[in-house]
Amino acid sequence: PHLLRRLLGEGSLSMTLTAWLVRHDVAQGQGDPLPALASGLFRRLVLVLGGLVLLGMLAAPQLLAFLALSPEALAEGSSLLRLCLPYVLLAGMAALGMAVLHCREVFWLPALSPVIFNVVVISAMLAGWLAGGTEAVPAALAAGMSAGGLAQWLAQWGYARRVFPATAMESPAASPSGRELWGCLGRLPLG
Repeated sequence: PHLLRRLLGEGSLSMTLTAWLVRHDVAQGQGDPLPALASGLFRRLVLVLGGLVLLGMLAAPQLLAFLALSPEALAEGSSLLRLCLPYVLLAGMAALGMAVLHCREVFWLPALSPVIFNVVVISAMLAGWLAGGTEAVPAALAAGMSAGGLAQWLAQWGYARRVFPATAMESPAASPSGRELWGCLGRLPLG
């Protein structure tokens, strides 16, 4: 979970997306291309990150065996990994929401995003501890991580939809090419 958070939730993904969106938003010049850019990236991120999450869930025992977990820990570790893997998709979606908000000069909510995540994770761990003692905390942490990612995503996109006129999301001013959008995603690992 910590590795996933460091890779996706610490801002590197949103910074890369912000730079790409700003460059393309400014280059277009006419209309408001940001809704089309965000919508196109959203769909592609769901495909890529959703596929990685599904692959990770299917291969959880093999991934953890690579880390040399004992056979006794492998079953529990696989279960915990499957609980927290949706965070990959949710953090990616939240990062795109943060990038969109940065392009609209809304900085307070992206800055608050780690707080939202931490409050949800700590609440989940506390609820797990109250419900089942210390033995329930690892599962609560793993589930809390995904729930925290969901809370971040809902906060970012809920507010992002407020900064776009309703018509901009339905009929965007400019439609970027699929090649451009896939090119942006190809740069993310280097971000």
